[in-house]
Amino acid sequence: MPAEMRHAGEDQSLTAVLYTANFALNIENIEAYWSENGLAEGYDRLPDVLSGVVVLNLE
Repeated sequence: MPAEMRHAGEDQSLTAVLYTANFALNIENIEAYWSENGLAEGYDRLPDVLSGVVVLNLE
């Protein structure tokens, strides 16, 4: 069943989500840009969004 059709409480195995070294470098560059422009508090939310929304959707 596609993830968007999965019902809460169903026992289904999820796939591990892996990222590349390039993705990690891009995240570091985003952090540096946001910090240099006084937006560090915005970056602080990014890992939560990536792991809590994006990764869950990819699984």
